Amino acid sequence: MSVELSVESHTWCFDARWVIYRSKPSQRTLKAHARKIGATHYALKRNGSWAVGFYTFADHAQVKSVGPTALAAAKYLGADAYAEFEIIPGKLWIIGTGPDGILLPFADTLISANDRQTFESRVSPKLLEHKKSFQLAAMGTVLDELEPISINVTPVVSNRRFALISVFAITGICVLLGLRAWHVHRQQIALLEAMERSAAGRRIADAARANLTVVMPNAYIKSCLNSVDKLKLYSSGWIVRDWKCDANALEVVWVRAGGTIASAPDGDADSRGDVVTSHIPLLPERVHPRQQVPTDGVRRLQALLQGAGIDADMRRSAPSAQEWQSTQRTTTQTPAVASTNFTWVTDPRQTDWDQVPRLHIASVHATTGLVNGDSTGKPGTYQISAEIMSGAAQ
Repeated sequence: MSVELSVESHTWCFDARWVIYRSKPSQRTLKAHARKIGATHYALKRNGSWAVGFYTFADHAQVKSVGPTALAAAKYLGADAYAEFEIIPGKLWIIGTGPDGILLPFADTLISANDRQTFESRVSPKLLEHKKSFQLAAMGTVLDELEPISINVTPVVSNRRFALISVFAITGICVLLGLRAWHVHRQQIALLEAMERSAAGRRIADAARANLTVVMPNAYIKSCLNSVDKLKLYSSGWIVRDWKCDANALEVVWVRAGGTIASAPDGDADSRGDVVTSHIPLLPERVHPRQQVPTDGVRRLQALLQGAGIDADMRRSAPSAQEWQSTQRTTTQTPAVASTNFTWVTDPRQTDWDQVPRLHIASVHATTGLVNGDSTGKPGTYQISAEIMSGAAQ
């Protein structure tokens, strides 16, 4: 459902389906496509090619023009851009542009903030490298910087039908005024319910795809260290003390070094406001599992560590047949047969961890050495927790 937001003298419109045509399409073509996707109106804007936005407003809505925020934001952001705007508490508006600055197919989409990670997992990682985020408090300032655009819209239904609707609307205007507040309330509820149903469907589909793919050790370590490389170790009076990649997130611990909690990075603060912990989602590449030559993964990992001069203690924990059956009924993750913790003294991205069958990197942790008296680890080294999983496929 398209959403309109009035700021001073201009009304911005969000959530449309955009299609780019090389030449001007016919009304018949546009109305046929609008009916197919359930849109009630469409608007055309020429900029070399033809950009057509398909909007969905409430039934019988008398909309004559729209202020397409997507086109204004695309011009403001430029080519190869990805940005998210919080326009409603807990709701994010997403926009993306291609190399030529034209809106991408998923642009102008409104999602729940809880679905951000799932949504971004389907977006090109290269596009996400320069992602911009704008909080609700900054929306007024951002919209002020956009160049207002107004485009006439065409209803999908005939003008005759609109004329009849107008007659009935005038006759019942007193009743409609009394029901306006109730109607707006129901409309908002319907919008939220539709978004939740759509998000639930995407989560189910993503979970099904995830069960058919795995994250290889090299891909996990690359995703972790590449995210670390983007960190600014000092920002507005705050220093990175240490970081840890665990499961699907990078956890960064910031310590106050001259700044205040007002200038602290986003995250959870301790009771004194001196330490803030941030969490950054990790999106490592997933691949289909492949069959490997039967090899003892425990011995292969021990050999790799011994070759690097590391004497690691491998703790075997092979489950019994009863434990294995119980685990299989409750989770899709195969149990570990062995685990170990060790210190790696070089960049782990320079080592081929995929050579170890069924290896799972559970966590990677390092300290920066920038905080006096820090005892979380030796700077320049990486504390790695690894497991060898059950099963024959990687």
